[in-house]
Amino acid sequence: MKYLTLLALILFSLNVPRTLLAGKLDRARGNIKQGGKSRSSSSSRRHSNRSSSDGNDPLGELLGYILISPFWITHHGLKDSFSHETYFYGAPYKHDKKGYLLIDRNPGSDNDRDDKRIISHNFQHNKSFNIKELDKVSLSLFAEDSYDINDRINRFSWGGMMDTSFRLGLETTWTHFYEELNTGSDSFIIFDVNVVFRFAQNEYAQFYVGIGGRGLLDKAGDSGGVHGTYFFNIYPTNPFQ
Repeated sequence: MKYLTLLALILFSLNVPRTLLAGKLDRARGNIKQGGKSRSSSSSRRHSNRSSSDGNDPLGELLGYILISPFWITHHGLKDSFSHETYFYGAPYKHDKKGYLLIDRNPGSDNDRDDKRIISHNFQHNKSFNIKELDKVSLSLFAEDSYDINDRINRFSWGGMMDTSFRLGLETTWTHFYEELNTGSDSFIIFDVNVVFRFAQNEYAQFYVGIGGRGLLDKAGDSGGVHGTYFFNIYPTNPFQ
């Protein structure tokens, strides 16, 4: 009997770090992987339902208009046009300008030679730009760090974005989670990489939509899936300028 009791205590002690002493990251790990399985199974069910239905669906068309309304409303609200040509100053508010973009709303009007082309319009009052002074590619980087004292969890995020005058770009974000436990530590990395499209813009606001992949890098097993993103950047004007 004493050997059975000893064996039971050994098995219990081996299981303690995964039960009584498991941290928040371990529970989050389980939720992430369980959520991925649920999404994949529900996606297959939706696909089978779509393939079995025939004919037009007025409700589906209405839902489609509702889904795309944030895109075309924003696009027209900013008075955007895909015929406009876009350039970057090199940095927000550079040359004492408001915002980040210079938008040529009359492309081709002064296009004798690209290296001599001058761009000027009502949004830039104090200077006209030679096209050689502007950039067609923009690169931005970021990093941030935060720490939850109560739960002893550290979150460090870093990433970047490449944007272009052609409205297409790349965006990525990496976040490292680290938790201190009574039995040691736990950590994993969540990342996403997306191809993005700038569907609406003016000098002071840019809206993006994109698709790519999201992954979990974890010692307990990696996982990943398809990821969609929607975000915007706003550069407010200076009321004292």
